[in-house]
Amino acid sequence: MLREASFHEAGHCIVAWALGYAVNWAWVDGKNNGRMAYTLPRDARHQATILLAGTAAQRRACGHDSPLGVSDAKAIAALDPRFAASCQAAAEALVTRHWSLIEEVAARLLERGEVSDFEVEQACRRMQAAWCS
Repeated sequence: MLREASFHEAGHCIVAWALGYAVNWAWVDGKNNGRMAYTLPRDARHQATILLAGTAAQRRACGHDSPLGVSDAKAIAALDPRFAASCQAAAEALVTRHWSLIEEVAARLLERGEVSDFEVEQACRRMQAAWCS
């Protein structure tokens, strides 16, 4: 369960960062609970994409969904199914594009149960440097 929560929260973190939002911290515990804090987007599409990225990352890593993100997905789909589908596609594309970063953050969460804004930023900057070289 800790693995699921770690990938779930890492997905939120990295997609928030990829969309230009500051990530403050993330944590997980052994009870399949996790949280992350970031600068809240004013853009509803970005907010929904970040919410859906947790489940997309977890599904990619573990092969299945869990209750962690089901309520987010149902709430978004209830608003507008086409909007939800568009945001889900965006979340999955960003998770795929930034998978190595998600794996790195998830590994830190698995190891220590938390990750700071500095650690997320360092990982992202290393990846950017690799892309630019």
